[in-house]
Amino acid sequence: MKNLKTAIIATIVTALLICSCAYALPAHAEDIRGLSAIVVSCGDAEDPALYVVDCLAEDGNIWSFYSDVDEWEAGDLLILYMADDEVVDVLWTGFLESDEMETFLWMMKW
Repeated sequence: MKNLKTAIIATIVTALLICSCAYALPAHAEDIRGLSAIVVSCGDAEDPALYVVDCLAEDGNIWSFYSDVDEWEAGDLLILYMADDEVVDVLWTGFLESDEMETFLWMMKW
């Protein structure tokens, strides 16, 4: 009986911890929006450990972010997670070949 009470209390405490962590969102998380984008250029930044990646987003703007990996290539498709006109996270979603990229950029009139 004592083990059953302990197991029930432990289960309740665990459930409460999980539920409370679900509400621990970063400040202004509701202001974060996602934009589809394509990498148009990438190169070295002033800091030798970083690379600057320039992306053409669906809103027609060029957005840049810094990355610590040099695996980005022109034609990479990604989602930019934006907060207050700042890239806060990036998700790689695919790649366009060079001829597909030319068609895509022509369609975007860029």
